[in-house]
Amino acid sequence: MGAGVKPPKVLYAPDPGSPSSAHADKIDGKVTLSLVVSREGMPRDIKIAKSLRPDMDEEAIRTVRQWRFAPAIKDGEPVPVAINVQIQFQKLKYP
Repeated sequence: MGAGVKPPKVLYAPDPGSPSSAHADKIDGKVTLSLVVSREGMPRDIKIAKSLRPDMDEEAIRTVRQWRFAPAIKDGEPVPVAINVQIQFQKLKYP
């Protein structure tokens, strides 16, 4: 983000589900996504920046599509900006 740009703020960010295969395999880790937050606060152009596994990558993208942001602001106006986000997957903890 350039100088004088107030970054976007996450307003709504549901936690990711985990693919059933990830539960069975007891996988945990992070998927890093690059995306553009639009002037309307919507995630666009979502791409995998750091993969974990194809099924978990897809779940991370599905989750971030639901996110909503207060857009970045420059000179009092909303502007689109590119950001990276990390989605954390944690293995289930059984009693």
